[in-house]
Amino acid sequence: MSIIIDVLRSAGAGEQLVIAAFALVAAFYVFKVVKIGQFAGALVSSAAGYGIVILVGSGIAIAAGWVDPNLGVLSKHVSTVIDAVTGWLADLLAGKLEGML
Repeated sequence: MSIIIDVLRSAGAGEQLVIAAFALVAAFYVFKVVKIGQFAGALVSSAAGYGIVILVGSGIAIAAGWVDPNLGVLSKHVSTVIDAVTGWLADLLAGKLEGML
């Protein structure tokens, strides 16, 4: 969209028109940033909801005696899951950003 501003300048358009075009370009990019923010917010909200369900389910299973927690193994599994999820989220977000920009 900055091509529009360059064309207006080279065509000898008035400063007001160039500034108006610049404002429109800036608004377009602000709109894109807001869309990315909405996507990130929805992603974090969904992840928080799933995390709450998993933690409550784990608490019930441990309290009922269905699971015998071993902290060493548990922390190893949690770190494996976190690594996998963060890698997946990074790939997903990178794909979304490429599609938006």
